[in-house]
Amino acid sequence: MRRRIVRVSVAVTALAVLLFGVPLAIAAVQLVRSTLVNELERTALAASGQVNPSLGEGDALELPDPPPGGELGVYDPAGDRVAGTGPSRADGVATAALGGATRDVERGGQVLVAVPIRDAEQVVGALRVTSAPRVSWLRIAQVLGAMIAGAALAIAVAWAVASRASRRLAAPLEEIARVSARHADGDLAARAPTSGIPETDEVAEAVNSAAVTVSEVLARERSFSAEASHQLRTPLTRVRWGLEAALAEGDLRPAVEEAVREVAALDEGVTALLELARPTSAREHTDLSALIEDLAHSHRGPLAAANRPLSLDVPAGRWVAAIAPGAARHVVQVLLENADRHGAGQVTVRLRDAAGTDATSSTIALDVLDEGTFAAPWPDAAASTGPGIGLPLAVRLADDAGGRLVLASRDPTTVTLLVPRPGDVQVR
Repeated sequence: MRRRIVRVSVAVTALAVLLFGVPLAIAAVQLVRSTLVNELERTALAASGQVNPSLGEGDALELPDPPPGGELGVYDPAGDRVAGTGPSRADGVATAALGGATRDVERGGQVLVAVPIRDAEQVVGALRVTSAPRVSWLRIAQVLGAMIAGAALAIAVAWAVASRASRRLAAPLEEIARVSARHADGDLAARAPTSGIPETDEVAEAVNSAAVTVSEVLARERSFSAEASHQLRTPLTRVRWGLEAALAEGDLRPAVEEAVREVAALDEGVTALLELARPTSAREHTDLSALIEDLAHSHRGPLAAANRPLSLDVPAGRWVAAIAPGAARHVVQVLLENADRHGAGQVTVRLRDAAGTDATSSTIALDVLDEGTFAAPWPDAAASTGPGIGLPLAVRLADDAGGRLVLASRDPTTVTLLVPRPGDVQVR
């Protein structure tokens, strides 16, 4: 890329010099010649003013010095040189001057100028002056040499500027290429730096964004594998033990019913794990009031059989949270199961605004309360340990949705799910 930028810049500069230099050189050559002709004409006119009309008859003509290396001569009407230097007979230029016309001509780099000498409107002679041989070529060579040197300097400057610019332009792209190679080698923590060039900064930001996305996807996949191993092994083992015990005792129906319940819970766990393994869409949301009604229907029977009522406290309003339906269902399901298996007394599920009691806050609080005591350690989002089979995963799912699952009170047990409403900032 660097060489290409330099080549293009130098080529454009050379083309510009050529397009402007050729016409300028032609004009310079013409200017050099016309300047030389004007100098000789001034010399000839000055000298003709010193020549008397009789062309020095009886007295020798006093002429100024000719140009360095040139000639200056006076010719009578017959074409004979009567004074100065030059050919003894008038040449074509001098003959034209004897006819009354001022003439100039260039021969082999030498410029010749002849002017008529007049007396009372009559041509009485001609004055012929020439430059040194090849003086025109020398002056043109000097001018063209200066122009060529200027063109070479311009191309050299263009090369230097293009080389510096190419290094500045190519360096960020080369760094992005190196960072991309590190990404390909597995180093997703590498980040492409910004350079202040908008176009390359956009590429760097795109590469960094892609690395973040890939890193998140890989983290989710690793988390999915770890959580799947942790969350699925225990229920599968329990189902196996229950079925083996039923086979030994010969009473299969209770074991099958329990296995069905475990498999249903296992299915919900797999769904929740899949929700956690894939990126969360900002467009996914869940109506928590409808979800609570649905789950309460399936838990009222078992709780009532244990003489434990289930109460719902859902104020009127719109209780829509920015959390995937599968993740929300698993979190609430885990909280209800923990209250059923490890809690005591009445179970209450309550929806409220996190800052009050209305439905206008940016954060919704879902409380699950019972009259028991929570004695086990509370899991965090970074570890898959803690009480129950699904509680660590529930903590992860809430955190992944931009919310939190917290133990609000140990006695009586109160677990609170905090989730944002759609379009609101994450709860941290």
